[in-house]
Amino acid sequence: MADAQRQHALVIHLKLSDQEFGSFDERESAFTLEDRLEDVVADSTIGEYDGHEFGEGWCRFYLYGDDANVMANAVLPILRDFSAPIGSFVVKRFG
Repeated sequence: MADAQRQHALVIHLKLSDQEFGSFDERESAFTLEDRLEDVVADSTIGEYDGHEFGEGWCRFYLYGDDANVMANAVLPILRDFSAPIGSFVVKRFG
């Protein structure tokens, strides 16, 4: 699918324990979550996983595809099992 058609995004924001890059354990936990996100995207046709970034007290994961709702439905069970820290949230961007 052409990049121009991949207009929706799903951005997962994990709250970290400090205003920088979080603790070593938080980063390791985020990498485990990233592996699970990559697996669900690879095993489906929901879109593509575009990576993560750490900084300013957050870890963010980026997914892009045709339908933000479909992406959210695919990853929400993973996020529930992950038990994201209080203050974490998901943003669906349409178009």
